[in-house]
Amino acid sequence: MFWTFLRATIVFLITFSSVSAFLWAGGATKDEEKTLREWRKQRVVAPDSSPAYTDDSIATAMAMFGIQVPSNADKPYFDRTLSDRGLTIKRAWHKNAEVKIGPAAFSSWSLLGSTLAHELEVHCRQNFFMISILDRLGLDGTVIAERQAYKHELIMAERFGLSK
Repeated sequence: MFWTFLRATIVFLITFSSVSAFLWAGGATKDEEKTLREWRKQRVVAPDSSPAYTDDSIATAMAMFGIQVPSNADKPYFDRTLSDRGLTIKRAWHKNAEVKIGPAAFSSWSLLGSTLAHELEVHCRQNFFMISILDRLGLDGTVIAERQAYKHELIMAERFGLSK
């Protein structure tokens, strides 16, 4: 009896999470296409110089590329110790996601903007609880979440001047 219930629960969770992921991905793609159409109308040319490793550079890149902080996230900040370009953390005891930007994102204004979009426009809108469940079921929730964020960066490459 217990094993039947457990199997039914696992099948339900897998089905629910898969359907949710596909529905979310389809909606996200439509939003990305709309955003890209809007950005094609107003082309941004980033400076050739590299941004300084500061929170001010993060704020400048956000303004330059029209990136907004979602209501469920705190303002992103520079973290000198971060080895990745960016990291979004959602803790159970904290209402908002925390977004850290590492030195690797500061090689150009375009890469900084793309990294901020990756973290703020995608990861901050993802369901960390469902990602965790997929990971625990061996279904690579983190990999799926990263693929969605990198797909967003590829779709938005022209927006950030990275299409080459």
